[in-house]
Amino acid sequence: MGGRLSSPINNEIQCFPFDSWQEEFKLAKNIGFNSIDWIVDLYKKNPIFNDDSVKHMKNLIRESGVNITTICADYFLHKKLFRENQDELKENIVVLKTLIKQANKLDIKIIEIP
Repeated sequence: MGGRLSSPINNEIQCFPFDSWQEEFKLAKNIGFNSIDWIVDLYKKNPIFNDDSVKHMKNLIRESGVNITTICADYFLHKKLFRENQDELKENIVVLKTLIKQANKLDIKIIEIP
């Protein structure tokens, strides 16, 4: 189910909460959730792409007991893995491969590609 534990950004509930993502682990724990989905949209500054942030995410997971079970790769709603020119396709495949590697570091087993 899409949605956020923090306020929507630009009235969109299915976008990454850059200013409050760390707090969502605590909020999820407080309301009894044991897992969350991680949204990856078009903005490449998503913390999942940064190894230091991944380490921080691991700490938040350990502290809260709230796991990330799924990456929702909404990035691919706009950047497709087919019917793109060669340069765009290569870039999108690099993003997918990076998501797979980062998911592995966090023991995330599911990447949803819309």
